[in-house]
Amino acid sequence: MYAWGDNTYGQLGLGLGRVGSIDMKPQKLNVTKTVTEITTGADGEDVVTSREVPVKFTKIAAGPDFAMAIDVDGNLYTWGRNNNGQIGNGTDTSDFIDEKNPSEVSNKETLVPSPQMVAYFTDYNVVMQDISAGGSVGNSYAMALSSNGDVFAWGSNKFKQVENSDNEIVSTPVYVPVSRMTSIAAGKGDEFTTSYGVQELGKVLAWGSNENSEMGEGVIDSVTGQAIVSGGGLENIRVLEVAAGNGNAAALTEIQQITHTNIMYG
Repeated sequence: MYAWGDNTYGQLGLGLGRVGSIDMKPQKLNVTKTVTEITTGADGEDVVTSREVPVKFTKIAAGPDFAMAIDVDGNLYTWGRNNNGQIGNGTDTSDFIDEKNPSEVSNKETLVPSPQMVAYFTDYNVVMQDISAGGSVGNSYAMALSSNGDVFAWGSNKFKQVENSDNEIVSTPVYVPVSRMTSIAAGKGDEFTTSYGVQELGKVLAWGSNENSEMGEGVIDSVTGQAIVSGGGLENIRVLEVAAGNGNAAALTEIQQITHTNIMYG
């Protein structure tokens, strides 16, 4: 896995010592995990050995100030800024301390500059298959889709794009009350942020901002804050995938046509 560009918040995942840099060349991330092996010794006793092995990734997502990746076993890793709990570690700060460079950056308490596994999902044996990062710098949030079609979200909840509550920050992943989803998309931008998901039967659900009809003509449920996106006949077509922008969205249907909702931002 490689990363490059702006590393103001450690979103390249290169460690605390590289925070604040701009990397013009792609840099390889060194992410490892500990593997424990048990063998039988010459005396018949068990011998326990541990070694570090490289983590292999299958999916990545870059947000405004953080990033995410899924490894081959379905574990989720996050890194970068954590001012809105977008790292998903249960706080809007970080316990990461580089003892070699303890004062490298003054705001290290809100940074996680190296990939860390999101414990919430490993603790509950949730296997991930897709991720999406959205929001804007300073108001980032994350979405994740499990292998059984469950959706989780966390981070900035400024427009209730994470959950239908008054919590402005959700630092631990929460289950979104939808089921059997096949595709997700986190909206971009600071003014209008909407989350989307495609159900197994091809309906598009949306929650969050509806300032610019990001939910089409859908009726918003007062309890969940969600709406089935409708209008233009989309509700009668099987949708395969959805993409989210800043106050707009696009859907790819089964007959391979692209349908837009609110093309205000092009």
